[in-house]
Amino acid sequence: MSYLGWPAGIVVLVLSWVISLYTLWQLVKMHEMDGRRFNRYHELGQYAFGTPVVILAYYCWKSLTDTLPKLHVVVCIVLPNAGSLQRNATGWL
Repeated sequence: MSYLGWPAGIVVLVLSWVISLYTLWQLVKMHEMDGRRFNRYHELGQYAFGTPVVILAYYCWKSLTDTLPKLHVVVCIVLPNAGSLQRNATGWL
């Protein structure tokens, strides 16, 4: 994209700004629908997509956030030091 220069960059920035404002406007309009007020994003998602999708998304997010710290330990600590770690009866030293 850098070969397109300043004009294309400004157009892309303005376009992204317009898209952001449009999605914000939609969210504000959906804040209260059919006499029901949605105070939280998950309530709005539950209304828009249905309860099973929101529950599935919650459990996917929960499993991802539970797994990432363990993955971080394996990738950043265990694997680089695999040659220097020794195993004893209680676990890795």
